[in-house]
Amino acid sequence: MKARIVSMTIVVLASMGVMEASTAGSLGSSRHHPGGASISVVGTWQLVWPEKEAREREIKLITPTHFTWTTWNTETHHVLASGGGPYTLVGRNYCEQLSFAQGEVEAVAGAVLCFDVHVKGDTLLQLGPLSADGSRSREVWKRLK
Repeated sequence: MKARIVSMTIVVLASMGVMEASTAGSLGSSRHHPGGASISVVGTWQLVWPEKEAREREIKLITPTHFTWTTWNTETHHVLASGGGPYTLVGRNYCEQLSFAQGEVEAVAGAVLCFDVHVKGDTLLQLGPLSADGSRSREVWKRLK
């Protein structure tokens, strides 16, 4: 199992390097809070909320310029969905440009999704925009070490 995750990680990171060359600068590159304090979103994150089914796992990899995430079935080892591309982080405004998306989320390919982000220790909270009913999407990620 660990070998499959490592292999998947290597493939994803390699593809991000290729994407970086082709999309550099498309969204800008600011990664700092006003006043000089920075938020560190770079790392490997596992989605903990909303909860996935027991046999599913979702991981997000964030580099200084790009992100990618993959959801897979831990029993069959099949990828259910993935997406990625460049992102910007200005203050707490984190915007992902989905250069690619596959599986259950193909319809969002090409979209730019923006979130209000908060990082506390090894927890990343992403809050989506308010919907018409006043609710907002909420994702909680834990940093993997």
